[in-house]
Amino acid sequence: MQVGPLSSLADGSQIILLYLISYVPTATTLNVRVTLRRGTTIAGTLLTTLTDIVGTAGQLVERSGLFVDTPTTTAPQFYVLDVNNITTGAATVFTELQFFAFTL
Repeated sequence: MQVGPLSSLADGSQIILLYLISYVPTATTLNVRVTLRRGTTIAGTLLTTLTDIVGTAGQLVERSGLFVDTPTTTAPQFYVLDVNNITTGAATVFTELQFFAFTL
C-alpha cells in the first residue's frame, strides 16, 4: 500500500506514518513481515523492517503503530507499506489495512 507522492517538502520536515494491519490466518500458523520504504518511486529505500507478526489459524491478528521519518530531500516522496506472507503455502484474509502520512 502506498501514499504519495508527498510534494513541497521543506528540508528537514518530519513525516509521521501511521499504519493499521488486521488479518486472520485461514489454515495454519502464518508469519507476516512488514516493511516501510521511502523514495521517488514505490521501490524506494528500506526505512525499517518491523518485527515479524505470527498468528495461528482462525486467530484475529491486529497491529498498529507509527514511524517518524525526516527525509533529506525536497523532491516528492512516496511511502510504501509492504505486508509479506513469509510462511510457505499459508493463506490469510485481510480484514483491514490502513496507511496514512502526515507532514509536520
